[in-house]
Amino acid sequence: MMCVARQLLAKLPMTIRAFGLGLLALHASAASAADSSERGVTLEFVYEAADSVKSVCLAADFVGWNSEKLCLQRDELKSQKFRLQVPRPWATEIQYKFVIDGKYWVKDPSNPNVISDGHGGSNSYISDTGFRDEPLLVQQPGTVAWKKRRLTLPFRTPIESEQKSDGLADTRDIVVAFPSSSWIQKNQRDQGRERPRVTVYFQDGLDYLNQAGAAALLSNLSQMPGMPIYTAVFVPPMDRTEEYGITPATWEYEKFLLEQVIPAVEQRWPTGGSARDRILIGPSLGGLVTLHLAARNPTVFGNAVSQSGSFWYREQESRDLIASFPDFAERGPRLFLEVGIWESEKMVAMNREVRDLLEAKGASLQYREYPTIHRWSAWKNRLREIFETLALGPAATRP
Repeated sequence: MMCVARQLLAKLPMTIRAFGLGLLALHASAASAADSSERGVTLEFVYEAADSVKSVCLAADFVGWNSEKLCLQRDELKSQKFRLQVPRPWATEIQYKFVIDGKYWVKDPSNPNVISDGHGGSNSYISDTGFRDEPLLVQQPGTVAWKKRRLTLPFRTPIESEQKSDGLADTRDIVVAFPSSSWIQKNQRDQGRERPRVTVYFQDGLDYLNQAGAAALLSNLSQMPGMPIYTAVFVPPMDRTEEYGITPATWEYEKFLLEQVIPAVEQRWPTGGSARDRILIGPSLGGLVTLHLAARNPTVFGNAVSQSGSFWYREQESRDLIASFPDFAERGPRLFLEVGIWESEKMVAMNREVRDLLEAKGASLQYREYPTIHRWSAWKNRLREIFETLALGPAATRP
């Protein structure tokens, strides 16, 4: 039934007026978050201005209240009706205002729905865009939830601890979500073939666990035909900017992953054990360090995912990393890079540059841009497509 819904949506371009949403928003609600956002669904904003008005722009929460990024266009040369269509953001509700001639912020006179702006005023408000979170981020009825266990691992040797006085702890807790051995025994074969065992290492791990529903997602995906059996490893940072920011602390963190985390996890929860059976993933600065660690260790991480990677934070270091890699096509990890089109201009521009550099080096790369901004509500809804693509290939090439 879901496949039929997706096929129908693919043929159904849709425009939702910013005011008077009506029933059109319901057409996309049956599909997953990724599906419903990429099927031509748009929001239309219309403003009828006074004769003296020269320009009308849109300021909204889904673009960080930037008042210059999205401007409406006149219907005709002498018309005072201004109009803008944008891809529907991945948000269930939207707050916005119109900015007149770059100075005056006004509510939409055609939309009676308003909400407090938290500063004594109010914004125009769309209470239901039709967007829905990916359902597999919540444990589905009839499925088995993965067990969770906390591991405390040494971050430094006793000698290193004596030599360093940076205030960081000598141990770090990680969380592992995994299927029971009895479940694996019953489900380790799919259509007569042994199912792959894949371990996903999440940087910013506790955020993926608590904000993104990643444990439930991988549990649900593991119980779908054709998918691997996943183990999820949630690794939190201790000093995020230093560890993820390509500094000397990054290489200590790298050593911790390689020498402590992976051996501890894979001794307790056997996986495929090869690079192709490991995925390294992170958002923002975590996406930046993911690319660097995976490129430096292609025999360890066969797959790497950068969600809104902050390559702008270390522009030249990222360029140099890609330039120095001998042959991505033969030795490099499979890569999935994605970014939101409503994120900062430098964020989008640098992700596109990294994409181009990687493609020029022959990297195995999937690249996506989504109608989202830089936040967890966006990253979590992109996870299903990422893992399905890595497991099954791009949707267009699947049988």
